[in-house]
Amino acid sequence: MGVVAKGADERSMSPIINEIESLIIGFIRSQPDAWTPIISSWSIDLLGYISRKYSERRSMPHSSSLNELLFLWMTCSPTKSLIRITSECFACASGDFANRSVNALLEASVRHSPHFDWVVAHIGSCFPKTIISRVLLCGLKDYHQHLGGQLDGLPPPPHSSAGESKMSSVVQILSHMALQHARDVRQAMWELFQDSLGETVSEMQMSCPMYILHLSMMTNLLMQTAVDVFVDCVTFGDLEKLCLQFSQKKPSCAKDVNSLMNLIIHLLMKCDHRSNHVIYLLLDYSHGLPKQDVIGSLSENPLQIEIHFFCSLIMNRLVIELQRVSNARPPDPSAEVPLLRGLRSHAVSLLQMMLSSSEPKVTWLVRLLSCLALHCGEECAAEVLSGFLTTCQEKLCMTHFMQILQDVQSKYPDIISLCASKIITSMLENGNSVEPVLLNFIQLCQWEIEEESKSMGRLLISPIIRPLSEKIATFVTYLSSPNIGISSKVMALLMLLRIPPETSVVHLIRLSVQVVGFFFRCLLLSDVQEKLRISESCIKYLRQLSEKSPIQSAILRYLVEGALSEEFSVLFGATGNRCKQQQDLKRQEVSLMSENQCESNCSTSLVFHVGMIGLGLKHSSHINCFDKADETLHRQLLLEAIWMCSHHGNESRNGCTASVEERRLKAEVARSLALVLLELVSPDVMYNSVNWPDEDFMRNNTVERDLLIIRKFNENPILWDIMDFVSTGPGGLRICSSVLRSIMATLLIRWESSREKVASSQPQDLSVTQRILELMRKGQLLPEPLCFTGDLLPHLTPYEVHLLLLNIWRFMKETSILPPSKLQQGCHPKYIEVIHSILHSNISHLGHLYALFCNASPFPVTMDLKESCIELFRRQ
Repeated sequence: MGVVAKGADERSMSPIINEIESLIIGFIRSQPDAWTPIISSWSIDLLGYISRKYSERRSMPHSSSLNELLFLWMTCSPTKSLIRITSECFACASGDFANRSVNALLEASVRHSPHFDWVVAHIGSCFPKTIISRVLLCGLKDYHQHLGGQLDGLPPPPHSSAGESKMSSVVQILSHMALQHARDVRQAMWELFQDSLGETVSEMQMSCPMYILHLSMMTNLLMQTAVDVFVDCVTFGDLEKLCLQFSQKKPSCAKDVNSLMNLIIHLLMKCDHRSNHVIYLLLDYSHGLPKQDVIGSLSENPLQIEIHFFCSLIMNRLVIELQRVSNARPPDPSAEVPLLRGLRSHAVSLLQMMLSSSEPKVTWLVRLLSCLALHCGEECAAEVLSGFLTTCQEKLCMTHFMQILQDVQSKYPDIISLCASKIITSMLENGNSVEPVLLNFIQLCQWEIEEESKSMGRLLISPIIRPLSEKIATFVTYLSSPNIGISSKVMALLMLLRIPPETSVVHLIRLSVQVVGFFFRCLLLSDVQEKLRISESCIKYLRQLSEKSPIQSAILRYLVEGALSEEFSVLFGATGNRCKQQQDLKRQEVSLMSENQCESNCSTSLVFHVGMIGLGLKHSSHINCFDKADETLHRQLLLEAIWMCSHHGNESRNGCTASVEERRLKAEVARSLALVLLELVSPDVMYNSVNWPDEDFMRNNTVERDLLIIRKFNENPILWDIMDFVSTGPGGLRICSSVLRSIMATLLIRWESSREKVASSQPQDLSVTQRILELMRKGQLLPEPLCFTGDLLPHLTPYEVHLLLLNIWRFMKETSILPPSKLQQGCHPKYIEVIHSILHSNISHLGHLYALFCNASPFPVTMDLKESCIELFRRQ
């Protein structure tokens, strides 16, 4: 056929080739036992000869391109006919001849390799079950003949004494078959392994496990198949049978066992297919029986103990080898470990297993995770560490975290920063994981502080506070969380972190806003101890922030604004607002019809904004949400926050109580706080000068403005405390002169129009008057003895109170431009004459106060007493 094909065209020869093919196939089908051996041997030899002879042609593809090679040969009519004839011989083969046919095919593959691989691939695809099983069995026979005594796990040289070994051909055929018939290869391998575990097995069958390991060693495709068999099919009972066989075989020396161990470790290092399942099974077999294999009582079976011990050795050796590769110095970029690559996507499941396991599983898993983090890059290391922080809730677990961190941080110094970024991203996506993360961060920071104090500034553990401090801007956003538990833990973490010196003013202001807002929210807590603990943390942190001057002014503003806000003013006894729940309830009770009927039945001349004639003043609709003790505590905490933020540079030494001078505000702080107060209290920017005008000017131009200011003070008692605080700073109260004037002008009108017999009958006005005079005394606006005027008021009539306030108003009008040092030199006698006159008129009640007003420092007198009184009453 070859001679005819050389001299004629292939197209004209196709009918002849087809006729010859039909004739030969007819012989095979008619008498298979007679013709099949002859024709099979002829067709295989001829295909091998043709494949080798024409393999060097220019148009032939490389032998590694098996699919292209197969496609090219199948387009040739003669070789296509030969393949069909060979396939028909294999289909009709039976009994012992089937084995001889497979052997012949393998022998031809050895002689003509690699040019004959396309023939084996095509025939194997036509008869996968027959070819795969036969090829595996032939390979087992060849392995037992040439390699049965070798346990070193390394394949023999291609031209060794094994000579005619078919192992390389077996591997090539099975590798090609595994691409398209992986299930058949796996099933055939499993059946071969099961046959080797029978009660009566030959010596060749006993070498089956080593044969499968050897196949896995030579190609990754067969390794994947072996892994599938081990994971899906092999049970603990199969391992017991295998262990019994090995114990009966009794290796010649310990070196053989060590070689077997090296082979297994080498295969595990190369395993990237279902590597997580392999590790899980090894961990289970080394620690105890898998639950699905436990039947009956767990007695002390020697085989079980031996299996556990051997698997433990494998895990120890595997972890040691992984650590050696991962910690290699210098690192080899090309030394990639397939096992770690396969475990890369299962780091979270390994971590979850570690959390639910006990020793020695935990130790192995921690070392595995450490190797995984070191080998698979910084991103993987951050994923492993962030997994610890988001899931661990025990102190021992955080110890394992520190072990991995110390290993990883030597290679990736910025791993904590990357880990924090990853955690923050996951926190934004899943709010449920915030609380354990914060607890773990707090614990780590506390450990670092303790270690730093013990080692006198030299850290023995990896620094954590510094990289976490760079993420303060993100952590602080959780201070506004509706869960107060999360917010309190964020505050505790902020107390442990350090504010980076390079932080911009914008970020510091945002931080201040969040901390101040959380401070007011924590005052809403019902638990007093928790409230005190959290508020003290907020105050201390605000004091740290206030060390910079612009931030200090901003913090003071936010504190005052929060105290006067509609949401939080009720905490400090505000009467202008109700609790939200009470407001909602009240709104439900309002009837628009009844309101309109009430308005239509009442004359407009009888209705005023302060009440109704004959019925008195309107009653306040305020409903207390907090008792007096709570309001007092809230006011104390707010004032402490303002004081601490204002006195960050005035710390007392040696823990002693600050002196009077140290407790006074600095001039710039007092000015800043006074301007904030003036802005929030005054309804407009007009009439805010320091100078005091005539009292008639206030009466004619600023009555409405004055009423709004004094109403704000009455509704927000905390304003008096803040004003009292401002009065301790030089010039602070002088900036608030417009507020003082408005309150004083309103009091002048009220006392002048009062019809009461004694001032004590108007306790609210009397209290306000005394407080305003006390503020002016503290602010050094009134010299002696004018500063003691407030002590006289409870014993006087409303008109006499009016005269005294008018006297002080005129003093302020004439001396408001003078500095405090001039005011403290003494008081002009003309301002004391009215006080003396009132003292003389009420000497029976005020005799005990006479010395305060008669021992004043001398002042040059320009007019006598009579002229002063005449002038004073003329002005009235």
